[in-house]
Amino acid sequence: MTRARGGYSGLQIGLHWLIAALVVAAWLTHDGMDDALEMRIEAGRSGIEGNTAHVWLGGAVLALMVLRLLVRLVQGAPDVPEGTPPLLAAGAV
Repeated sequence: MTRARGGYSGLQIGLHWLIAALVVAAWLTHDGMDDALEMRIEAGRSGIEGNTAHVWLGGAVLALMVLRLLVRLVQGAPDVPEGTPPLLAAGAV
């Protein structure tokens, strides 16, 4: 795996902030998910037909996270700063 030299690439930074924005948007559109799920369970059906914006945003977050992990495998990440506690350093890899 190659390591980024001075920091994260522009693509990695862009994906990070796009995913963060989509997570906030999904959180803001979560209203009604409980009701939609309860109605489906009571009707004996599976799946959620309710709040489709929330579902689509969640799917987009998942897809972009997979892409972000693939980009990290290809482009690498900056080295962990010296003096970082071992537990935090292990989590950063």
